Amino acid sequence: MGGGVRSGGEKTAGSGSFSGGVVLYLLDAFSLIFRGYYALIRNPLRTKRGENVSAIFGFLNMVVELFRRYRPRYIGVVWEAEGPTFRHALYEKYKSDRPPMPEPIAFGLPHIRSFLSAMGIPVVEVRGAEADDVLATLARKASAQKIPCYVVTSDKDLEQIVDAYCRVLRPAGKGEGYEEIDVVRVEERWGVPPDRVADVLALQGDSVDQIPGVPGIGKKTAQWLIREFGSLEGLYANLDRVGRARLREVLRAHRSQAFLSKELVVLKTDLDIPFRLEDFERRAPDWVRLQSLIQRFEFRRLGKRLMEVLRGEPGQYQGVLFGLGDERDEEVAGTNAREGSGASSSFSGEEVSGKLRLEKGGHRGARSAGTGYLFRVEVGVSEPEEVHVSDVAVRTIETEKPDYELIDSVEGLERVVRKLAEVPRFSLDVETDSISPHRANLLGISLCGQEKKAYYVVYPREEERRVVWRGLLNSLFSSDKEKIGQNLKYDLVVLRRHGFEVCGPYFDTMVAHALVAPEGKHNLDALAIHYLGYEPIPIEQLLGPDKQRNMRELTPEQIKDYAAEDADVTFRLRKPLILELQKLGMETLFYELEMPLLEVLVDLELTGIHVDVDGLRALDERLSRESQRLEKQIIELLGVPINLSSAKQVGEALFVRLKLPYPGRKTATGQYSTSESVLQKIADRHPVIPLLLQYREIQKLRGTYVKGLLSRRHPDTGRLHPTYHQVRTATGRISTSDPNLQNIPVRGEWGRAIRSVFTAGDAAYEMLSLDYSQIELRLIAHFSGDERLIEAFQADRDIHTETAVRLFGVGPEEVTPEMRRRAKAVNFGIFYGISAHGLAEQLKISRSEAREIIQRYFATFPKVQAYIEELLREAREKGYVETLLGRRRYLPELHSMNPVVRGHAERAAMNTPIQGSAADLIKLAMVRIHRFLRAQGARTRMVLQIHDELLFELHREEGDLVPELKKMMEGVYSLRVPLKVSVGRGWSWSEAH
Repeated sequence: MGGGVRSGGEKTAGSGSFSGGVVLYLLDAFSLIFRGYYALIRNPLRTKRGENVSAIFGFLNMVVELFRRYRPRYIGVVWEAEGPTFRHALYEKYKSDRPPMPEPIAFGLPHIRSFLSAMGIPVVEVRGAEADDVLATLARKASAQKIPCYVVTSDKDLEQIVDAYCRVLRPAGKGEGYEEIDVVRVEERWGVPPDRVADVLALQGDSVDQIPGVPGIGKKTAQWLIREFGSLEGLYANLDRVGRARLREVLRAHRSQAFLSKELVVLKTDLDIPFRLEDFERRAPDWVRLQSLIQRFEFRRLGKRLMEVLRGEPGQYQGVLFGLGDERDEEVAGTNAREGSGASSSFSGEEVSGKLRLEKGGHRGARSAGTGYLFRVEVGVSEPEEVHVSDVAVRTIETEKPDYELIDSVEGLERVVRKLAEVPRFSLDVETDSISPHRANLLGISLCGQEKKAYYVVYPREEERRVVWRGLLNSLFSSDKEKIGQNLKYDLVVLRRHGFEVCGPYFDTMVAHALVAPEGKHNLDALAIHYLGYEPIPIEQLLGPDKQRNMRELTPEQIKDYAAEDADVTFRLRKPLILELQKLGMETLFYELEMPLLEVLVDLELTGIHVDVDGLRALDERLSRESQRLEKQIIELLGVPINLSSAKQVGEALFVRLKLPYPGRKTATGQYSTSESVLQKIADRHPVIPLLLQYREIQKLRGTYVKGLLSRRHPDTGRLHPTYHQVRTATGRISTSDPNLQNIPVRGEWGRAIRSVFTAGDAAYEMLSLDYSQIELRLIAHFSGDERLIEAFQADRDIHTETAVRLFGVGPEEVTPEMRRRAKAVNFGIFYGISAHGLAEQLKISRSEAREIIQRYFATFPKVQAYIEELLREAREKGYVETLLGRRRYLPELHSMNPVVRGHAERAAMNTPIQGSAADLIKLAMVRIHRFLRAQGARTRMVLQIHDELLFELHREEGDLVPELKKMMEGVYSLRVPLKVSVGRGWSWSEAH
């Protein structure tokens, strides 16, 4: 390729690139913004407010890479102006079929403008002209003055302006910098020189911009024709020389269309735009505003890189300009990006030739905006209400120089304990050799009771010394001082396993942040940057880039700063987080529910749940036999031996060999999808489909549950110790991992079989299940205040039968199982925003029938519909929804112009108060029951929380506790309808449920 950029490396001097003297960089804004957005389309970036910032991030990332490699001094961003251009007048269909701009891009545009303004980068926008024409004109004017110019774009059309002084920088794939496209590279790509690229485009057309071209002519044929005849005009002047008769006739029939297409694709290079190089000189950034924007959009790493590249001295280049010399070096020698240049222009604040929009203004730290025709305006973004940093630079341990001390003696530890005994609260953090709290060995404990003063206490290897350490620290840990931690549950589990007893009250910074910003990142690094403007030591600095080393391989001295910093940063985070909790009215939710729940979850994890190993192995054998039987049947029906684990082979067998109708879109690689959702749509089209679905369920059960459960049994306890998470779901529901027990099947033969291996494990105990009955429907009745729903629940009638009676106009005794099934689908689907299409698919009925059922439901329960409408209205107004206990979920997508995105947000708004309130209530029940069992000194213990169910190991001598526990769950909160709990007991979970 042309130019001297190594793959993934720095620009090399003397390589033939524009690398010496003065170089102008012109950025095609929309081309780069769209490219940046779609690069992240599969994994979008969101702020804690839930805003999709992929477009902003992607664009800035490319700008950072440009600055890192080229350090531009003269730079301008060309912005696409609104409104029609001459091409729209020339051809009505021009760009007419383009889809609406994606919502995240529309959201990001004004903020990108604000970033550019704060970075000191001028923006050019010309009314009545497309950005491509502005770029082409500016590049030609630069070439006329022998100023080398790079046009930074991913748009292929701009390659037609490449010449001796103009090149294209095209963002390379996978973030590997830029591809430099010169005249030679254009000819390699197009088969013609740059000034003939438009002729090729005129023949082949462009479906994206609705440029018609000549039907049937593709890129290769177009290139061959232009190479052969020199130009479009040359081709039509010698049409009889085209050897292929059919091609000749097509060209003749579409002559006017071909020349129209050329008129559309040729870029204008003669717009009436004044050009002065000094207008493109980069200004000094507004550091404070830039840091504010970085924090506003939570760009931690990108923000750091952006600040670093902007601080690099611009204009320091090496090498030569193709041997063209540095004609303008003397003219601009000694100038630099500066402040307050006082440049003026007769064009400021006026229009030039009726096309150029101009505005005057500036920002803190920038030079005067009177710099010719450059358009600069900040719109659509406001300063954050509170900037959490006291200076511009991101702070680190090197800049702050805190006092961190290593403690490895009794005397030192006694001094630390005495010191912390004088403060009202302190933070703690453990260092271990494993991320699993149930398998980790304790290496040390960090403590902090004062900002920038922390201790790393080494945990001794000798048991005799450990006894002393535990005695000293337990005197501190058991006090009534507030203990602060980040993901504090991990620390508490590890400490409990090593003989420490830590008592509340607690303040978990991770949980606090999850309440105030549920959609954001809750890790320590993100919180430190956002609230403190501080970047902690990365773990890679200790363990290597791929974490090749283990913490136990390091010396205490190597660990000290990293560990003490964690405690220090965590301690400092409490102050801004408690202020946010108070501001949002969430102190009660935090201190009276989430922090007491922390202690419940610690006990749940440490207690674990017993699994019957012999039962698991027997189940695996059953599943294996069933799997083999199903596989044999499937192969026979398909008529060809295939690997059932290969989606490609299964797809071809179903949709090519059997010619079944394909109900979905092919994958990105062009294969047939055989996902469960696809197969469910054609389950009744061939007997092999239900067998395939059964086979996959068996395989999942074997891999995920049977083998997964066996592998996760703790070697010391023989029990499962799943990790519980308080902050992983937007609704506040608890989730589990290692293993995930929330997805264990509830019904069916295999669901019951899996649950049968969870047993009491001790003859003195049995399993007890307490399960909220239809809690979400009861919450719907409570929130909506619908009299019919409330009366049905108060009378303890079956709600699905009751709904069927009203939907289908029959008596209770006339309700058939099918009627009840339909009523149940509507009851549970209504607050998931179920559509007529969704209900039709679920019930296998027509859309019109499904639509009629939904309409009858709302007519039967009118206050439910009124509640939903009011809920959505308030959600749009406030930007969030709330649960019973005040937990919030922010939904900015409610204002999306994209109906699909907006519909998803509306369903979330409808569902969150219901699911989130159910989560709040079972959490509240867990806290109260946990306290009750402790106060009773009971041997009965809670062993699992899953959905709306609590599972206990009930001591056989404590059966009298069951009515009390049931009563506590049912009386946990006063609703308009009674809460109801079903009770089950048995040796296994399956028997009890």
